Amino acid sequence: MTLAKWYGAGYVALLLVIVGPLALHGKDIPFGWHPEVFKVIATLVGTGLLGVFATLVIDELKRQKERRDAERAMSRIMLADLIAYYNGVKAIRRSLRAEAIRPVYSNPSAHVLKQRYLELLPKLNKAQLRLETVVRLIDGNKLAYPGHDELLKKVSTAEKYLGALIKEWEDRSGLLLDGPNTNALADFPMLRCFVNTASQSFGPGFANPIGEALGKLAATLTK
Repeated sequence: MTLAKWYGAGYVALLLVIVGPLALHGKDIPFGWHPEVFKVIATLVGTGLLGVFATLVIDELKRQKERRDAERAMSRIMLADLIAYYNGVKAIRRSLRAEAIRPVYSNPSAHVLKQRYLELLPKLNKAQLRLETVVRLIDGNKLAYPGHDELLKKVSTAEKYLGALIKEWEDRSGLLLDGPNTNALADFPMLRCFVNTASQSFGPGFANPIGEALGKLAATLTK
């Protein structure tokens, strides 16, 4: 039950307990006043209480609306951010496939071009850090996001997937060689999965969780 409904229930209860008997049995109250006086008093008290409770209910409804509007604004911002992060990661993936791997990622002898790899992975690192911030934002605002637990799970899955790529970059970037046909792609298992067919790694690890998170956020904005 919302706070506004509690206020309404409280008003009705108070009216029944205090004002009702006063109006119905005012003539039996031994104050030496005319019975009609008590009815007038009951009416005034009831009207006054109604005004107080009406003000409380209106204020609470206003607060609830403001809270819902704020939550919807947060969801809209997060939706836009996640779309931007998803597109950014997908663009980096395409650049890695086209510019950082020779001859092609599907070749068993494919190798990684050191310079381009070292240019693109920091961009992926920024995307991972942004997703990490989103995870913390969701985790710290449980009441702001409908379906909080599932939303957190989906975004966390995508963030951890990128985190594994970043860990590999941290571990192997210092071992990269400048010579031709060096730095076998097979020595970069996370990168190899990342640039491979989407259904094998990129889809379940990143694209699908982000897509489901976007769907949940979009659904909250249509209610």
